[in-house]
Amino acid sequence: MNTDQFEKSAPDSPALQRYMDTHKFLSLVQGKNIFMSKMSGFKDNLEGSLSAQDFFETTNDASIFDVAMNSHGKEAADMIEEINSRTFDTIFGAQLKDRAVDFFYKAREWIYVSCWYKSQAECPAMWDLYGGKNSVCIFTTEEKLRKVTLKAQNVDNLVFENVLYINHRQAKFGNSLDPFISKAAAYGFEKEFRTIAWKNDAAPLQHNINNLHGITTDEINISNFIDKIVISPFSDSWYADSIRSICTQYGIDVQVIESSLKSGRIDDLYQAMESLQEDGLVLTRP
Repeated sequence: MNTDQFEKSAPDSPALQRYMDTHKFLSLVQGKNIFMSKMSGFKDNLEGSLSAQDFFETTNDASIFDVAMNSHGKEAADMIEEINSRTFDTIFGAQLKDRAVDFFYKAREWIYVSCWYKSQAECPAMWDLYGGKNSVCIFTTEEKLRKVTLKAQNVDNLVFENVLYINHRQAKFGNSLDPFISKAAAYGFEKEFRTIAWKNDAAPLQHNINNLHGITTDEINISNFIDKIVISPFSDSWYADSIRSICTQYGIDVQVIESSLKSGRIDDLYQAMESLQEDGLVLTRP
C-alpha cells in the first residue's frame, strides 16, 4: 500500500479505551467518577506475586535452608535470629522477609487499579472479554486520565504505568512497584495501561481482607473526559439509540458511533470517499 497518497488529520498517539457493559457505563455516567478496583479481584493470580528469581532474594527460605544444612546449635540459632530480622523494600515501606509471601497476598487487597487498553484501534478480543453483546467502549487519552484520577479518594500515591508482560519463571523485577504492574505474557494482547493507587500507611496490611471493593475519583466532567463512545459490533439494532438516549438524559455531549468492526466492503466510489472522510483522511493525489 502506498500510504504517501493519504494525508492524516487524526492524531497518531494511541488512545486509551475501556470496554464495559451497560451496567458499568451507567455507573460511570451516574456516579461521574472513575472506579478503581482492588487488585485482589483480578483474574490473573500472578499479578502482585514474586517471580522465581525474586523469591530467592525477597524471602528468607533459601538462607534458612542453608543454615539448616550447614550449621547447628547456638551458631545456627543466632544466624536464624539475624535472618528473621531482615527486611525488603515495598511500596508500603520496609517489610520483614519472613512474611514476604503473606505480604504479596495482602497487598493485593490494598492496591487499587484502573485498567485501560492502549491502542488507536478496537480489539475483537477485548469486546468478547470485557464488553459482551450489548456494550460500549469509551475512548479517552492518557492526559485526560491522568488529570481526572489525580484526585482519587483516600490514597497517598498515584502512578500511571504501561503493564509489563513477563514470564514469571524467568523475569527479575527492577523495583518494588514491578510486581503490581506485571502480568503473565499470555495477556500481552491487552496492551494495558493502568492507574495504580495506594496509601502510605501499611497498617491495613495487618488485615487479610479489605471490605472495600475499590475507590473512586472525585466527580469528573464526563463530556470532557470521553472523546467518543463506540457501540459493540455484536449489539442489537436498538442498542446504539439506547446509549444515545442515556447520554442525552445525563447531559453528555459525546459522539456515539458504530464499531469499525461492522464496516462493510468498499464496492463503489461513494463508499470509498465516505470511508476516508470518517477516518479523517484526505486523498491528496490519484
